[in-house]
Amino acid sequence: MSMNAAYLLIVTIVVNHLGYELLHLGYHQPLDHWFHRVPVLRELAQLHRIHHQRNLMNQCNFNLTIPLFDFLLGTFHWESIGYCQKNES
Repeated sequence: MSMNAAYLLIVTIVVNHLGYELLHLGYHQPLDHWFHRVPVLRELAQLHRIHHQRNLMNQCNFNLTIPLFDFLLGTFHWESIGYCQKNES
């Protein structure tokens, strides 16, 4: 492996991990935070809230950043935002 390939691998790993951590931090912000006003981020946060429901957390929505493999492996689950918030209380 060349040094350029090694640098590319390291940069890719770091950027992926930072993206994961920043998105996860955003998911746990209060619902009136700017993060939840961005449509794509609001939908991803909803998938994360569904994942944290005790009856679903071992069954669905395992991908935090891009739910592609949840689609491919059949673990994608969606509920409307109001439904999920009622069931959390």
